[in-house]
This record gives sequence, structure tokens and C-alpha cells, in this order.
Amino acid sequence: MAKKSPRFRNMPFSRKHKKKTRSLRRTGREDHVLSAPSHNGYTNAGPDGVMNGRTNGRVNGRVNGRVDGRVNGRVNGRVNGRTNGRTNGFIKGTLPNGRGLQKKGSMRRYSTIIISLVVLFATITVLIPESPPGPATSIKIDGKFSDWSGVPSYSQGSSTSDQDVDISEFALLSENGYVSIYVGARGTIFEDPDGLDSVYIFIDMDGDPQTGYRAQDIGAERLVQVVGSEGSISSTRVATFQGTDPHNWSAWQSIGGCGAAVAENGLEVQVHPNQIMAISENFQVRIGMDNYDGASSWSRVPFGPRFGALQVVQTGLLGRGVLETTTSYILELRFRAFGSDVEVQGLNFRKAGNFSLHPIDAFVVPADTTVRKYVSVSSQTIVPGEFVEVSLASVDADATVTILGKGQRTYAVTKPSEKRIDGFFGDWQDEILVDVDTRLTENPNVDVNGYSTNLSNQNVFAYLSVKGEILGGLFTPEKRAKVSPGEPGEPSPPSRIPRVAGEDAALIYIDTNSSISQGYPVGGLRADYLVRLTGIGGKIIAKELFEWDTGRWKNVGSVEAEAGDRELEISVSTARLGELNSSRVFFQTTDWSRNHDKAWSNTTWSTRTESRSIYVIESTASSASSTAYSHQRKIVYDGTYFWAFYYDGDEGKTMYEYSSSGEGWSNSAVSAFSTSGANYASVWLDSGNSTIYIVGDTSASDSTVITRKGTISGTSISWGSEYTVTVSGSDLGSKVAFISRSSTGYIWIVSSCQETNYNTAGVRSTNTDDVSAWDTRTVLRTAGDVSNNYVFPQIVPLLGGDMYAVWYADGNIEGRGYDAGTSSWDTNEATIATTAGSKDKMGPSVVVDSSQTLHLIYSDSNGYIQYKYKETSGSWTDGSSDPETESQYNFYPTLSLLTTSDDIYAFYVRSNQIYCQVWDGSSWTEITLTSDTNTKAHLTSTYSGSDDGELPWIWRQETLDYEIAIERIPEFEQVILPILLTGLVPFVRRLTRCRKGHGECSGATDR
Repeated sequence: MAKKSPRFRNMPFSRKHKKKTRSLRRTGREDHVLSAPSHNGYTNAGPDGVMNGRTNGRVNGRVNGRVDGRVNGRVNGRVNGRTNGRTNGFIKGTLPNGRGLQKKGSMRRYSTIIISLVVLFATITVLIPESPPGPATSIKIDGKFSDWSGVPSYSQGSSTSDQDVDISEFALLSENGYVSIYVGARGTIFEDPDGLDSVYIFIDMDGDPQTGYRAQDIGAERLVQVVGSEGSISSTRVATFQGTDPHNWSAWQSIGGCGAAVAENGLEVQVHPNQIMAISENFQVRIGMDNYDGASSWSRVPFGPRFGALQVVQTGLLGRGVLETTTSYILELRFRAFGSDVEVQGLNFRKAGNFSLHPIDAFVVPADTTVRKYVSVSSQTIVPGEFVEVSLASVDADATVTILGKGQRTYAVTKPSEKRIDGFFGDWQDEILVDVDTRLTENPNVDVNGYSTNLSNQNVFAYLSVKGEILGGLFTPEKRAKVSPGEPGEPSPPSRIPRVAGEDAALIYIDTNSSISQGYPVGGLRADYLVRLTGIGGKIIAKELFEWDTGRWKNVGSVEAEAGDRELEISVSTARLGELNSSRVFFQTTDWSRNHDKAWSNTTWSTRTESRSIYVIESTASSASSTAYSHQRKIVYDGTYFWAFYYDGDEGKTMYEYSSSGEGWSNSAVSAFSTSGANYASVWLDSGNSTIYIVGDTSASDSTVITRKGTISGTSISWGSEYTVTVSGSDLGSKVAFISRSSTGYIWIVSSCQETNYNTAGVRSTNTDDVSAWDTRTVLRTAGDVSNNYVFPQIVPLLGGDMYAVWYADGNIEGRGYDAGTSSWDTNEATIATTAGSKDKMGPSVVVDSSQTLHLIYSDSNGYIQYKYKETSGSWTDGSSDPETESQYNFYPTLSLLTTSDDIYAFYVRSNQIYCQVWDGSSWTEITLTSDTNTKAHLTSTYSGSDDGELPWIWRQETLDYEIAIERIPEFEQVILPILLTGLVPFVRRLTRCRKGHGECSGATDR
């Protein structure tokens, strides 16, 4: 018996609405944008189901044109509009401009035109289907909902944290070709004042899940979408699926809009017959709601014109156990009837193994209740080690049916002794390593939970599990942002629309020989092969194997793979991978919007035994300050070559050399300045334009520093003219400056300066990418000058041209931001920390990641390395842990950023040994570098790199002479100790940026 929800039974629709709905008006676009409220206060759908537009000509032309074809639209719109307007004018003897007809010949000519138009109109209008006579449908789209009181509805429990997109009920009425749908939410639909929410209605017109767009368990040929904000509808659209790829979201083509009205927690939508003319009597509908901020819900079941639906959840009762001779029950089935009673006439199973099942007689599931049935084994001929499977394949019932769960896969009596790709996963349970990072990514479907690798039977096996649904994906892969007044709207789609699919991917990179530094750089290894699994709805769509070949991934076939509810497993023959030597494996998961996580082992780095792990750039630099100072950047990587800058005391100049690997250097140093004696150089690379900027100063007492721009071409730099930039209020020799480039192209210099005593100043270039003209300087430390000349500033770029300056001023570590929108600095500097000690040894060093969080390290008064961070709108905050708190007297801290993961690398010197700690968003991990006890000073590193092989560090050391030395991460790939007998090591680390101290996680993106 049909059951009405409390909403419809109690008739709450007559209550006064707190928020008015908006009237739908035509705008000439396929996505109908709602304008200001009309006198009706709702989105108006007339008797023919389309909107009352500005005029009949405009509406009929546009709507009918989109639905029935462009000719139909042109005829109804332009012919009706222009014929009725102009013909009436002609008949009355008046031209359209109001003047009377003046010539008999003209009248004859106009009569001919009129007759032709009438004939054309009569010919084409036969193509237009007529709307049904009389009242088309009992549902009026007016936001009052009282006409739904006689329509049976479905209700469901909560499924998401955002009540405004948490579907609570839904109903459907198919009448005279019109399809009307009601959706109720637990909160207020389209409540969000800042962003947009969407309601998606997928319609499987032919009732065949194998055709159309795959939306949950239906194959949709039509999509109805309603978008809104601030309690009102912003746009509607009806789209038809034009593609053959069932997962390609880009294949939806808009054919018009629809009637829609919203009031508080209810939304009603109506689709015109012309938009669904070929609909079957067995059509099905799925509804989804999304807030574009991580929360969404779906109708638990598909539903259609026949009221009632059934959901079945199957769960294996053996888990990872085996089927014993005494086993009775193997599967639990939970039947939930939605809306009305459902009669189940029969169950059909997929089965593997030598056994049979007890039959289950027909039964009825009462409306809105759950009935449990248990599938039991009736007889079996046990074959130990035999694969066993039982899963529900289909249900014979008098309602639509949804089946969830994978059933039971196992083995009889004993598990196999070797790994098999079968979806059982019980052969992994003793080997699975658990991801120690308990914080979730934004999407639990790509949040790594467990991982493992194995080499057996001449196959490489890998296992991966997530906290949500493996390869769950998203059936509505789009993000919509609210456009503020004055901002440009969404851009027009390209002429060739690329494929967009809401698929999740599991990527498994394999470095077959870690002693060879070649392959694709990812996760600290050089991958030779990549296994890529893509899927949606928990089903694998593609399982591909790629080989890294001359700078690109080449598809070389497929792999064996199976997925369960939360886990998957793969295997690749070692014959396809070649010889394995200390091989390593790196896991990565990602969804369509680039939320991702990654995993590798927490094995430690080992000391390198080869004779040359530290490489010397220059052995006769003969200056104790060759690489001073640590906060500056003196080495960059342009994608092909490393460029190292240092001061050579013998030459009395700042010099530079290049290297393709960091091992062998050009040994033909070139001067970076034409002015002799320029020291304390700072460099900044604009890799996108192959340009490099440099700033330095001489010991001459003046108020300026020297800057220059160079263009990199192969192994040479073509330098432009030198320019002086005023940074100081009084003359001061040997000023320490720092140069960088904003995201909008302006060049910035911050420098120590002398006012009454000592301070720091910042200045911006007048023009972008130009060092020839500069604006007036700004003294940055508003607290006043410091009495000693120990001032070391730096400045880093943020988005939108904003900048942030940080400096050390005689023990004070402070910062101040610049707002490009207002062309102004923060009113006062922020106090970040204080320290005391060896002045130029204390830091700080700062970088900014892709989420615009500033990261900073420094050496405190005891020589511990401390970490602080500052988010976009926050203040400087102590990290929950610091790089070095066990040993004192750590100096020359320098920080580098890995842009592909937002990991940060902290380098520092203690007892003439260089140490490195890596922060992955949740913890610091030490990397033990090459042992070397030569006296070291002024350690400095590159600002950032897209691979850890692009993160070198250089320093000045004392042997027989002063030397400039370099080391970089790939040197240590060769000495990672393999774990497991296979040497295939999974690596665990989080790509998500889980901010320290307050438990927030956000997906990182590439910079």
C-alpha cells in the first residue's frame, strides 16, 4: 500500500515561507538564469511546461528551438514574432517604422513577402508537436507544494553532515508526458550565501543501465540540474547524453531549461514532454545533491513511475576466513523497502565452487522496513584450496532493485600458499602495513589506509586500501563557484571539449633498479614502470601498465587487478619488468579534482659508501664568506642545469658555474656582475621565462645595491645592464639584500639599511620583469632601528602579487605583509620569535607552499631548530613539533620546498655535519646525509623544486683551501635499505597538508 511521508500527510506547504523563491526568466542562454522575483515570487512554468519569457516569440523561439530543433525555434520565435508584428503593420497600411505605404509597387512586393512567410510558416509548423489539450499536469511549479499531497513519497535517513544537501524525501509524478519531481532536504535547500549548491536529477529514459551516462546504477539519457544560492534558484538546465563513453561528463549537451521552484527545505522540478519524448514507461530516476565543498547525498534507490523501490545490501559472513566443512551461513542479505511494500519472488546468485545453496522462498518486505535473509550452504564437496564465491546477481521483485556490496569470496578449507589476484585479500592480512597518519584527506575514498608489496611466483604483487570506497569516484565531476557582481562569468566551453570523468585512480610506481638514477622522478624514486587503475562506483574501468621511455610514459599493456569494497590488489610478471635490484614501490591515490594521498615506507636513509657523494664546485674560492648568507638563495635549477653562485676572494667577484647533474661542474667560472667587489649575492629564478635576477652590494659606503637581469640559454646567461637601487636612508657598505619576483611579475628587493641606526627596507620595480626603474623604498621595521648591523631580510611571493617579508634584526625575527590590491604594507610588523647567539648563524629561512601557508625555521638561543607557520589569514603559530630538539648548537638553517607535494626540507649544520629533516604535513623525518667533518659555514639551499632531485644545497667548507661544495637528494636514492624479501618497498607519506596543531587537512595542489 502506498505510504505518504509525514511531510505530505501533514500538509506543511501552506505555511508562510521565510524566503521568497525567484521567478524564472529567459536570458537567451541554455542554462536559464533566474532574475529578480516576479509578482508571483516563484519560477514560472506555464501550461505547456516552459517558462513565460519576455514575449511569446522569444520564449517559443528559444525553448522550442532548443527542444525540437533550431528550425522549429526560429519559426515560432522569429516567424511568430516578426510575422505578427510586421504583417499586422502591413495590413493596416503602416510600415514597421510607423510610416504609411507610399507606393503601389511596394505593396505588391510586401504582399509577396507576406505570402511566402505564411507558406513557410504553414509548412514548418506541422513539425511542431502539440501540447496535450486541457490541464497538462496537476503539479504547478509555484513553490507551494500543496498539489503534491496526493503523490506518494519516499523517505530516507541522513547521509551527509551538511543538512542543506542531505536528501530526506523525494517523489515523482509522470502525467501526460510531463515528469515532475519533488526533493526534500533536512536543511534549507540552496541556503549557502557564499557558494552554490546543486540538485542533479538523472533520468534513465529507456530503463536500461547499459545505455547512457552511468549514474550510480542507472544509465541516464537525460540530466536535469538546478543550481542555487541564498535560498533562490540561480539556473536550471536539461541536458541530453550524446556520447558512447558512459563515464564522460563532457558528453552532456544542454537542450533547454525547466520549471523549478524552491521554498525552504523543498524543491519541485518539472520536465516538458518535448525534452523527454522517447521516455519509456519503465524509466528510472536518481537524485543527487552537492554543495561543492565535500558534502553530497544521493537518493538511496532509483525510482520510477511505479511507486516502490528495494535496496539489498550483501555482506560476506566469513570475512577473510575460509569455507570449512562445517560452515552453514555464508552471506547476509539486508532488504530495505522504500515507499511501499515490495514482493520478492526470487533471488539469483553468482556462484563458484562445489557446493549448493538452500533456496529462499518468496517473501514481502514491508514499506520502510528492513528484512534480513541469510544464505546457507546446503551441501558441498570440499576441494581444499578451491576458490569459492557467492554473491547476489539479481532480484526478481515488483519494484526497482539496487544491490550493494561484493558478496563473499574465499577458499575452501585452506588459503593458497602464494598470492592470487582474486578479490579475497585474506592472503594479505599478515603483511599489511597501516598508514600511521590518522588524519583524513578531504576525500576518504583516496585516503590511504593500508599497503603492502610481495614478490612471489615470478610476479610482483601490490596491495592498497583506503578509508572510504576504493575507486569510488564521483558521478557529477564539476565544481561551481558563485560569481560576484562585476566578476566575469564562467568561460565559454572550448570548441573541442576534453573528456571529464569523475573517476578515482590508484597509481603504483615501480623503480626496478634504485642504483640507476633514471626514470620518472616521483616520491623520491625514479620510476621505470607505472600501474594505473581507474574506476568509479567501486568498479575498475581500466588497469594499465606503462613504461617510462625517453621522457614519456608508454602504454605496454594491462595487469591483473581486483577491487573489493575498500581494497585492491594487482600483479605484474617480473618478465615484463626486467631485472629487479633493490626495487622500490610508491603508491598514490587521486580523484578527479586532484585530492590525493600517497604512501611509501618509513625506512631510514643510510650512509653512502661511495667515495664521492659531496661534489666540489670550486676549490680555490679563498673567501670565508663565499656562500654567505644562509637566508639568501644562491643555487637554482632551470630544468636542465644547476647554477651555483658564490664569491671568489681571489677574483674579488661574485662568480657562477653550471652543472647538468651536480656532480661535474663547468670549471669555467663567469662573473655575475660587471662591478668588481659585489658580494652577498641573492638570486631568483623565473623558470617560466628562463630569466634570472641577482642583487648584491660592494663594501663601498653608499645607499644603493646593484641588480641585474639575465636570460638563460643552454649553458650560458646573457646579462642585461646593471642598475643601482636605493634601499638605505644613509650610506652603508656591504648591505645584505634579497631579490624575488611576485606572481604578477614585479621584482622585489629587501635589504639591510641604515637610517639613524640599522633597519631593513623593501622596494618594488616600477614595471614588471624589469630592473631598470624602481619605486620609493619602504622602511619595514616600524619598531625602530636596532643598534647593531645584524640585519638579514628576505621576501617571498604569494598569490595575486602579494608578498611577505621576513627578517632577522639583531635577535628579533619579524615579518610584514604587502597587499598588492591596496599597494600597502601591513600597519606593523609581526613578532615571530627572538633568539640570541652567533648572529648570521641563526636564520631564519622561509618558503610558501601552494595553499599560501608560510613555513619558517630558525635556530633558537640554545641552537635548537624551531619551526613556525602562518596560514593565509592567520598569525604565526608554533609547530606541533620541530626539526631538531634533541641536540643543541645547530646553525645555518635553510629551508626548501618540494612543490609537487608541499613537503619542506630543513637543512642545518651541527658539529660540521649537515643534517636534513623532511616535514610531510604531519611529522618530521630525518634523512642521514653523507658523513663529512670538514669545517662548514653558510649553508644555503634552493628555494624550491618539483622533484627532490631538484633540491640541492651548497656551503663553504675548509680543507687545504676554501671550497664550495654541493650535495642533493638523488645521491641517496642509491643507499636506501630495502625492506621485505622482495626489495619492493611501499612508501608511506601524506600528500595532504595536515596543518600542525589544529588538525586541519586540505588537499595539496601543484604549484
